[in-house]
Amino acid sequence: MKRNLIASVAALSAGLISVGALAQGAPPKLDILLKPHATSSGVGDYVDVTIKLEAPKAAAGDTLARLPLMIVSMPGIKLDAKDLKVTDAKGVVAITQADLPATPQWQYRHFNAGRATEGDVTLTYRAHVREVSGTTRMGPLFDFRGQPGGVNGAGMTFLALPDKKTPYSVTLNWDMSAYPLGAKGVHSLGEGQVKQIAPTDLWNFSYYYAGNVQTYEADGFSMYWTKTPPFDTQTVAHKIGTLYGQMTTFFKADGGSYRVFVRENPFSGMGGTALASSFIFGYDAGNPPTLDRLQALLAHEMAHNWLKIGGEHGDSAWYTEGTAEYYSIMLAQRAGLLTPAQVGDMINDRAFSYWSNPLSALSNADAAAAFWKDNSAQTIPYGRGLLYLINTDAKIRAATGGAKTLDTIVQAMIAKQKAGENPGIDVWLTLVGAEIGAQAKTDYDNMVAGKPLTPIAGALGPCFSVVPTTVRRFDLGFDQPSLDKKLISGVRAGSAASAAGLKDGDVVIEATSVFDAQRTQTSPMTLKVKRGEALIDISYLPRGEAVAAHQWQRRTDVADAACKL
Repeated sequence: MKRNLIASVAALSAGLISVGALAQGAPPKLDILLKPHATSSGVGDYVDVTIKLEAPKAAAGDTLARLPLMIVSMPGIKLDAKDLKVTDAKGVVAITQADLPATPQWQYRHFNAGRATEGDVTLTYRAHVREVSGTTRMGPLFDFRGQPGGVNGAGMTFLALPDKKTPYSVTLNWDMSAYPLGAKGVHSLGEGQVKQIAPTDLWNFSYYYAGNVQTYEADGFSMYWTKTPPFDTQTVAHKIGTLYGQMTTFFKADGGSYRVFVRENPFSGMGGTALASSFIFGYDAGNPPTLDRLQALLAHEMAHNWLKIGGEHGDSAWYTEGTAEYYSIMLAQRAGLLTPAQVGDMINDRAFSYWSNPLSALSNADAAAAFWKDNSAQTIPYGRGLLYLINTDAKIRAATGGAKTLDTIVQAMIAKQKAGENPGIDVWLTLVGAEIGAQAKTDYDNMVAGKPLTPIAGALGPCFSVVPTTVRRFDLGFDQPSLDKKLISGVRAGSAASAAGLKDGDVVIEATSVFDAQRTQTSPMTLKVKRGEALIDISYLPRGEAVAAHQWQRRTDVADAACKL
């Protein structure tokens, strides 16, 4: 699941600073050395970290580095001040720690200097991997984890770095001496040694992947894994590499590269997380993903590399997620990876998921407030943004006689970003309003308020008819938070869960992720629960009342060649 922190983080690499741009003096150096280790059975268990700061000139009590204790639902490594060795030109620097108040997204631990530092400062510590099992809760894939053949994780979960917005001249190196010959370390921006001038946020929001790494590479696109997955890696990588080429052309990307990292989840559920110029996805070996589903997931996340808008997450998620949904489908079609009929099926699945969402009438602000509390709230920006953008595209085409489309607006937004601007909602409304007039503001306000989104004539072009239908509301049948706690409560009489035999007090051993159960109208909810000494398998369709919706139907009188949007 990509439903994670701040979607704009996926495009951090677009803000990298070139050496030539720093005419007013070189930034301070920051050297990172990572030495991964593995158990005798080859499973990654820790990495020794050495971080050297060039003359930070910290006063007594100043923060030298920080590390999150928690990033939304994902824990950082367990690192106390006593586990951190800090030295400078005068010798050992005593360190104290201070835990900041938690927010809905973060809780940071600061490591503070016990005295003023002199000269360069070196921090060394051991980062142990997170223990995960079949009962671990699914969440963003930031956590630092071991797997057969290596270790991996996002920098924010295991790197203690300064909290500075100013750039550093960073050099990342790997010491792979604890692994067999041929093992390597890979970062979101490159293999082996990586040098880049950028704020520490780039290194926090990058992925680190090391060990006995297998690789697929083609034209700036790479995919990595250490344990052979239960799907055809070459086929998946070739398709996503083809789509990457289509995306770089459409978004007028200037070279660069993109990396996809693969790991296995020991628990039920598949999902992923976008980071700087890269993406990590985890799969459930007990329920291997189909190639089509993998393509859709990876295409969506890769689109985040370019699609962003200024503003808080609650205000902007409709755009970041909606455009990623739209272009992951449309650009795949343009690349020859999807037929028009497949496009219609994918749009219908996403639209049905939105219309059947029990929280679909929430405003964007209310959905944002519930974002970390309810999985249904997390999915709202995806379907809402997609349906709003499909209608907006149809209105722009109609108003301009087909001379302009949604592409025109999105590419104008990207051009402003490349020019160093940070265009927000006001710029979006100005661009759309220039094509369709005052209706742009009305449509936007209605979307933000959570009013029903009905496809208009011409939505998805001439190849589809839009017809009324009904869908059934998603209804888990019990209190969703109890699933995370592994102890069922709130089973509602008359629900499909109750009819299937689920009871309050059942202990959850295994369960379908809520995202998977919510994905389509026919996706089942399957649980293995313990009741007393008995293990019981329960499966049901988590659906309730029927509600009004619409469906795109492929017209048979229009050829496929006329269908590309």
